[in-house]
Amino acid sequence: VFAISQLAFSPEGDRLAASLYGEFGRILIIDIGTGAILLEISLPAARAIAWGANGDWVAGIYEYYPLITAGPDGFIGVWNTTTGEEINQYLIGRVPIDIDGHPTNETVIFPSPSNEITVWNVAQWQELYTTIPADERGVTSVAWSPDGTNFASVGADNIVRIWDELGELLLELDAGFLEHVFPEVFWSPDDIWVGVTFESQIKVWDANTGELVFDHDVGESITGSVM
Repeated sequence: VFAISQLAFSPEGDRLAASLYGEFGRILIIDIGTGAILLEISLPAARAIAWGANGDWVAGIYEYYPLITAGPDGFIGVWNTTTGEEINQYLIGRVPIDIDGHPTNETVIFPSPSNEITVWNVAQWQELYTTIPADERGVTSVAWSPDGTNFASVGADNIVRIWDELGELLLELDAGFLEHVFPEVFWSPDDIWVGVTFESQIKVWDANTGELVFDHDVGESITGSVM
């Protein structure tokens, strides 16, 4: 039995990557035009996935239980999307639940076990830097801005944080959700808006000024407007 953990379109929009979480996890690369499965990568339970900027590799977070009584180890793996060959793997420790690829270069971001955000260079296979602690209770979602100049994060404290590409904190936005939830952060294609969603709630801010421009709860009236 499998469950879909995450879906991600390739940069060209012609392929879809799906991570499957189950007893024996896997990553599927699917042709959007035909629905054919182009590639199937078998691995332990798969979590989040992210494409490389050129679409020639995909990075994935997966977990592995080394002992029956031990907790899982979290790994980041990178695979060639044509051959399925594993390019490299890295033991993170605690299993992060999100990863995102930079839109123009060979880096990915993911939450680190120390509640920081790690920026990792895939080509050099090394950590570039980590941020200051981004959330004492754990980061749940990260996302590069479409132009790659900033990235956003959110975690159990429900504070959306915007960072520049060097990991300097620029802005903090309070989503006001209940604590200990798992919100997800996203950007508009033009880099103007940053938003967060959890269950029925959606909030969007101006990414430069921090002004709340959209606040909606499914089943209730819209209290703002965007675009």
